Amino acid sequence: MKTFLSLLIVLVVTLAPAQPLVQDQKLERETIRRAREALAIAKPEQPGRIVGKKFSFSGVAVKIWTADNKLQLLNPWAPETYGSGEDNLDHDLLTGKPAGVNVFCIRF
Repeated sequence: MKTFLSLLIVLVVTLAPAQPLVQDQKLERETIRRAREALAIAKPEQPGRIVGKKFSFSGVAVKIWTADNKLQLLNPWAPETYGSGEDNLDHDLLTGKPAGVNVFCIRF
């Protein structure tokens, strides 16, 4: 009887965690789907960028060329439609500090 009882306990203990994790899989799939949607939405249009089919132009010169009121680019309290001054900074990859200014940039 003791062996039967101990065998039954071992069997119950080993099979208890073998239940399917359907709820966790649904939660994981939902989280992945939401992350993909957020990444698709998180690409705002950057002001001062000319985008073509194969390449795009950006930088300070392009921003000056496309701005309606060019003096607003110097205004620190300008509306958000003129973008941020940090958009055209080039950062050092190791330190993350600004290393220069992109005057004219072509991206393929």
